Amino acid sequence: MKTIMMSFSLWSKVRSLVKENPDMVFSDHVLEDSLSIVKGAAINVRTTLQFFGIFDSEFHLTKLGYEWIDDNTYPEACREIIVKVFPFGTYDALQPGGE
Repeated sequence: MKTIMMSFSLWSKVRSLVKENPDMVFSDHVLEDSLSIVKGAAINVRTTLQFFGIFDSEFHLTKLGYEWIDDNTYPEACREIIVKVFPFGTYDALQPGGE
C-alpha cells in the first residue's frame, strides 16, 4: 500500500507552478528549486503526482494533468484521481450524506 501525504499548501503551490509552466519537464530538480523544498520532498511530490496520473514517466503533464490545472475541469480531475487511487467507495463517502 502506498502512503500518500501532501499538504494542501504544497498541492496548491505545485498546481500553480504547473499552471504557469504546463510544457515544462517537472523533474525532481525543477520541483526542488521552483518550490524551495528539499530533494526528498521533491521526489515525493513527483512520485505522488505520477501515481495520481498527473505526470507521466518522463515528467510531462498527462491529459489528466491538463485537466487538473484547468479551473473548469479541476473538480472532475480531482474526482477521477480519488476514484482511481483510493479504495472503492471513498468518493461516495466524501459526498454530502455519504456513508
